[in-house]
Amino acid sequence: MQEKTVYCLHCGKELIVSIRAVSTGCPVCNHRLSVEDFTVTSILSRSLIETCGSVTITPSGMLRACLRVNNLFVEGDHQGNVTAAGKVTITADASFAGDIIAHRLEVRDGALVKGFCRIDPQLELIPTPSPAPAGANAKRQPAK
Repeated sequence: MQEKTVYCLHCGKELIVSIRAVSTGCPVCNHRLSVEDFTVTSILSRSLIETCGSVTITPSGMLRACLRVNNLFVEGDHQGNVTAAGKVTITADASFAGDIIAHRLEVRDGALVKGFCRIDPQLELIPTPSPAPAGANAKRQPAK
């Protein structure tokens, strides 16, 4: 049986699951986890996509959703905040609007990116991304 390693998005526990698995339960925090990979090839709009797998947006794909994923690979268009336990890759022809929290970020020359980024290799727990528009997480300080 072929297996893959995934990490719980709630507690960070490493889990080994079958590559055919669609979901599993975390033995530590008891959350139900989706472990499948998603590929977006057309227009898709959702409030939240949450998976311990990866999300790929092809050059013809347009995704409007907040994401809580392991890895994200963007070749098309994405709008929404992203929290990634692994790596976010934005290719040269991609368009990305939203805030990013991730362990690693790769933005290739020519990509259009609008939003705030927090790259933290030591990030242990992954917060749920807020549905606020890109750049809305910046707080204004009152005048003194």
